[in-house]
Amino acid sequence: MKTLSEHLAGTRVIAAVKNKEALQKAIVSPAQVIFTLGGSLLDIADMVGEIKNAGKSAIVHLDLVAGLSSKEVAVDFIRTNTNADGIITTKGLLVKRAKDEGLFAIQRTFLVDSIALSNLKKQ
Repeated sequence: MKTLSEHLAGTRVIAAVKNKEALQKAIVSPAQVIFTLGGSLLDIADMVGEIKNAGKSAIVHLDLVAGLSSKEVAVDFIRTNTNADGIITTKGLLVKRAKDEGLFAIQRTFLVDSIALSNLKKQ
């Protein structure tokens, strides 16, 4: 299996979408990777499906999907109910779960000081 770095190699632009209008624009754009930064339990599978049907990679920001919790079951839901390639989250536990489930995982963090940077390195 490819690493996330290998998967993104050569990717110059990653589209990030918050709604269906932006998704339609991203699908016809040259971007080969699309981050979903919104949606809900009701439409995330359809959004991911549209991305995958366009031959592009879909990465779901778990923390921004309405109706998902910050528990491991959120990763399980994405894995079971969508064809997403990976997730984005601020939660280290969910990154681990995503990797265990064969998904790419991006841990988002907010660097406000050197302590935050040190904590990120430990995770």
